[in-house]
Amino acid sequence: MRKSIVFLVGLLFFLLSVGSARAILPLESRVASRAAEVQQRIETRQTDIQNRVELRREQVATRAGEVRKKLVEHRKVLIRKYFARMMLRFRAAIARLGRIADRIERRLGIMEERGIDVADLQSDLASARDDLSVAEGLLGGLEDKVEEALASEDPKSAFESVRQTVQEVRDMLKDIHQQLVAIVQTMKSLATEVADEATESALPNQ
Repeated sequence: MRKSIVFLVGLLFFLLSVGSARAILPLESRVASRAAEVQQRIETRQTDIQNRVELRREQVATRAGEVRKKLVEHRKVLIRKYFARMMLRFRAAIARLGRIADRIERRLGIMEERGIDVADLQSDLASARDDLSVAEGLLGGLEDKVEEALASEDPKSAFESVRQTVQEVRDMLKDIHQQLVAIVQTMKSLATEVADEATESALPNQ
């Protein structure tokens, strides 16, 4: 009887051990599977985050490029407006000097009719008119130079030529103005001399 009890107890222990081993194996498998799923989700999440970060960087870079492009275009608009105003002032100055030259020419004609020698002054006036034509020609090509400079890959260097032309036109207009002023002053001196001579000739001989 006692042997039977011992046998039954041993059998029960064996069965319990086998059942526990079988229960442990599926648990370990489930834990490993669960860990693999978690790792996969982590990797997927990291990939998703990285993709979003790269997309955001591309969007920021694109936006920055668009902003830079708009700034460049806005700067070009301002430059065009600046040079347009400057060219209007230059053209107005050229027109004004041209009108002064016309008045001088008419006055010289009157003086010539009165017998005053104005040949040198007429030559000076012709020279001033030639310079005025040159300045007008330089100004006419300035607009194209501005557009070429704006389209250049190195606008800073390209605008050096524009600045030189602007300075050249400005200097020429100043010089032309001085030439015309000198002609007018000489005309006044000649007119005064002629008037004095006329006065003296009208006086009775002593």
